[in-house]
Amino acid sequence: MKIRIGFVSNSSSSSFVVFKDSLTKEQQDMILKYQEWVGFFISIDDSVKELLEYYDTDPWRIIEYDEFIFCETSMDNFSIIKLYKKCYKIIKNNIK
Repeated sequence: MKIRIGFVSNSSSSSFVVFKDSLTKEQQDMILKYQEWVGFFISIDDSVKELLEYYDTDPWRIIEYDEFIFCETSMDNFSIIKLYKKCYKIIKNNIK
């Protein structure tokens, strides 16, 4: 049996697991409620929309378990990691 650590994807799906003990409560909230956060960040910086290909038709499915958060999408959707990096930059630039 082979075990791969990291991101595994193909043209039809993408998924990953994030262990909750490696995240702050705020980071967990941003993952679990990403759709609400997307609207908030778009209201601050319209360029966030550029990262959201297929956002309306195929959102990420996010499931919280006791020790981890599972994230998956059924097609090669927008990069949720790029979205979080963009949001981090927005936060960093707007908090003084």
